[in-house]
Amino acid sequence: MKKPPEIIYLNSRTRKNLKRKGAQYCLSKRRKLKVLGFEYIKAPEVIDLYSPQNYHRTLSFLDEIEQRSSLNSVMLVFSETERISAAALLLIFSRIELITKRLAKTCIRIQSSTLNSAVKKAINMSGLVDMTLNRKPRHNKANWTLPIIKGTAEGEEFESVVDHIIENIIENCTAEMERKVGSAVSETVSNVKLHAYPSADNDSNNKAWWLMCSEIEGSLYLAIYDSGVGIPKTIHKRSWISDFIVNSAPHLVKAWTSHRDVDKINISMEAGRTQTKEKKHGKGSKSIRALVEETPDGKLWVFSNNGLYQIDENSAIHLVEHESSILGTLVQWNIKIRD
Repeated sequence: MKKPPEIIYLNSRTRKNLKRKGAQYCLSKRRKLKVLGFEYIKAPEVIDLYSPQNYHRTLSFLDEIEQRSSLNSVMLVFSETERISAAALLLIFSRIELITKRLAKTCIRIQSSTLNSAVKKAINMSGLVDMTLNRKPRHNKANWTLPIIKGTAEGEEFESVVDHIIENIIENCTAEMERKVGSAVSETVSNVKLHAYPSADNDSNNKAWWLMCSEIEGSLYLAIYDSGVGIPKTIHKRSWISDFIVNSAPHLVKAWTSHRDVDKINISMEAGRTQTKEKKHGKGSKSIRALVEETPDGKLWVFSNNGLYQIDENSAIHLVEHESSILGTLVQWNIKIRD
């Protein structure tokens, strides 16, 4: 008896998944395909940073883009990609922009015909395709998602983010919610401006950050990435943090001497302040943590170099040390702003 098409498809997918089970995304073993001068690079099935396996595959994909694009023009193929998360998309956008800036003759393109509907929508709304084509991103003001915005240490671009949130997302929220969101957004950008790039380089263009913001099903999603030195590299240079540990948190002494990046992030978050002695910026992670912990279903992720600090929807803290570095810091928080 002939099997129905849906059974044949299901069996085929099952065999494929079993065959791929446990497989590692290894760029050195991938077959190179070159067409019309472009070297084709296939993206992973799931592009995100939340599970260790997907984190590794996503960073390996970025490493492959960087390696291949230094030698050839590359075409990114998403025919096997079923899902892409906001944080991973932000990272891909920023890393590709950094690559094209560093390598003037680099040509990176996206094969749009290989995008499925959900992935295509996310990539198009982010402005990634426009960026690779050197086009100005097109923003539909009726849409609650901003294209990814690139800012600098000067921070003027921050105003457009605040305006977008106030005018399009939290316009019908309570005054208290507006205040909390405003403080957290301001703090998110200020932390990058003040601490991601501690070197003496005064060129603000070399101190970039990338931010994306959207509302999905009543929740505000905001993520920001910088390619700076990372929280773990600066924490020992802040004398007030060592004073905080000695005077208020002796249980963090072991973390202070640890070689794990995630322990340094944990100290920074525990201190509840930014990595600075300036009082006007003294609340640091306090506003973001309070917003996430006091809001239903609030979540926070802080990726910095090899570490991940996460607060889940139940306010539980999770610490993860990855084998590979995100090459900077990425902070994402989600909060429920309306039912």
